[in-house]
Parts: sequence; C-alpha cells; structure tokens
Amino acid sequence: MKIELEFENVPDNIENAIAEIRVEDQSEADAPAIRLSSKRVGPFLIQHSQPKVTLDVDLTIPDGNHELSILVRVKGHTQSNQPIEFLNTTTTSLPTGSELVQVTLSRIL
Repeated sequence: MKIELEFENVPDNIENAIAEIRVEDQSEADAPAIRLSSKRVGPFLIQHSQPKVTLDVDLTIPDGNHELSILVRVKGHTQSNQPIEFLNTTTTSLPTGSELVQVTLSRIL
C-alpha cells in the first residue's frame, strides 16, 4: 500500500523521521478502536520546501466488513536537532481497493 503524507506547518527540514502507521477497526460506535495492524517506517527526510512524502508500506489488512481507519504519527528532528512530531488529527478512512491513501498531518505543539 502506498501512503502519501502531507505535512502542515513544517518549520524546517525534518531529518530521521519515523512514521508509526496503525490500521484500526472503527465499526463499534461506542467501543474503543481495535488495532488490527501497525508498522514503523523510516528513517526518511521531510523537506520544508515540499512537505509531502510517499511511503510504500506492507500492512496486513483483514478481509471483512470493517470500518477501517488509518492513524499516522511521525517523529523526527529539525536540522537544529529539535524534536518535532506530527499526527493526523481527524479520522482518515481506509478506502477499499485503493493503491494510494492520502493523509494530512498536523504538527503537535
């Protein structure tokens, strides 16, 4: 699966970024999400001038009638060695049969 990450509010180039990608089942409205699969990917570079990165991720996704969502958290360091973190703050549904999933990540301050 290819995941395109678009980063908002990137102050500088981000080095040694690591993405934690989780697929969760959201089908039970009153219950907490169930983690079905997770993977860490990296390290990679996020450029301030072009804050998009496409990752090729091998995730195990079960068959069935699940309401799947994807949660992405990225941690790295700026060029001045300051820690920085990004997260998708809204639920991103995982489309069925799609080769490219687009996720927008906001900086956690």
